Amino acid sequence: GFVAGRILGETLNALRVGYGVINADDETIVVERDWTRDGAPSVAGVHHFRTYGSYVSDILAGEPAAIENVETDPRTPDAPEPLLAFGIRALLDVPVTENGRVVGQILVHSAEPRSWTDDEIAFVRNFAERARAAMARREAEQASRENAEELQRLADSLPLLVSFVGADLRYVFANKAYEDWFDLAPGEMNGRLVSEVVGAAAWEIMGPIVHRALAGEAFVS
Repeated sequence: GFVAGRILGETLNALRVGYGVINADDETIVVERDWTRDGAPSVAGVHHFRTYGSYVSDILAGEPAAIENVETDPRTPDAPEPLLAFGIRALLDVPVTENGRVVGQILVHSAEPRSWTDDEIAFVRNFAERARAAMARREAEQASRENAEELQRLADSLPLLVSFVGADLRYVFANKAYEDWFDLAPGEMNGRLVSEVVGAAAWEIMGPIVHRALAGEAFVS
């Protein structure tokens, strides 16, 4: 569920709260998810901004679009019907920016005409900034996972023993050949001491070399 949207919607007593990804060139938005009140229809999906009026100009300029009444606002009077079809009589759209470019927006809809206060606009703007920061973290985490998976696939394709060891002398990573050699399940080596895996006799030989490698010295054998 869209928990953050529900919290924002209930705080503002809104009809609907959602998040969408904007394509500035096409002036379209893909609403990925939304929260609605009392069975109001979802607006999830692709929308062309111009279908609903001219307020997209505000959003693409990085400014909130606060419309008190879609039937009388100069940005929407020629096209209120598509908004009314979703039960929208007032709206607050706050852009989400990244590196100076608008990439998304938080949308807040009201079932009744409504005057949006400066505090409400500031609150939604802050929410939008926090939402973008959270999404950036998730995207970075996803990219990190994908990089790790690609590294694992590459290392597993090599007919060599490949591992990474941290400064605490514990395995951070080992490829399939390494795990097969020591008869361990995938991932079972991670976090274990090198001396524990290779045994005392082998560590007596390897230990000094590993310490020198961790100090930055290169070895070729």
